[in-house]
Amino acid sequence: MNKVSFVLIMVATLLGARVNPFFMEQGLGELSITSNHLKSYPPLKNASLTLPSSARILKQVTVKFINIDGSVGTKTIMLSNKIDWHVPIFISQAFPAPVKLTSLKQAKQPVSAIKFHKFLTLKIFSSSVDFLTKDKNIRYFKMISPYRAVLDFKRVDNFLSFDKQLKKSIFTNVSIGNHNGYYRVVLQLDGDYHCSFTKAGQGYKLACF
Repeated sequence: MNKVSFVLIMVATLLGARVNPFFMEQGLGELSITSNHLKSYPPLKNASLTLPSSARILKQVTVKFINIDGSVGTKTIMLSNKIDWHVPIFISQAFPAPVKLTSLKQAKQPVSAIKFHKFLTLKIFSSSVDFLTKDKNIRYFKMISPYRAVLDFKRVDNFLSFDKQLKKSIFTNVSIGNHNGYYRVVLQLDGDYHCSFTKAGQGYKLACF
């Protein structure tokens, strides 16, 4: 027996009785695919995302996920919806129990009213303030860290400083202080807003959105 014949016999013996070693034998079925990716993550219940106070319009939502083969994919939905940044964005695969949201809607009645001496009354709504006064406004501007609306009114008078925390409004605090020839009203905001200050009714109106 030459060397070539011997090698061919040995290969046939090692391959056994399989007719074609490069194809699967009948009856073995499909091979199962296993992955450790799905085993190391807990099932999704619910999650939430709170946007910054400057957010106003939701343009798109993108979800990144891991496929069964371990590759990473994304899915995006396009939106153009007005949002209230006070309310978080919820992500869930179940319908959660109803939750009490803290969205601030403009009310017809003020949530707070402050009568300061005889020359100024503040009617505070959820996102606006009416200034009832005959005093002339001499300046208005905004400040940051924290966000504040600052309003100066002309008056020569003496009085003690005033400070009060507010609720049920985007305005969280109001303070009034006496200066040389004017008094200053400072309204602290719970976030970043566009605000307009105009003359209206029996005084002025500050509206934020």
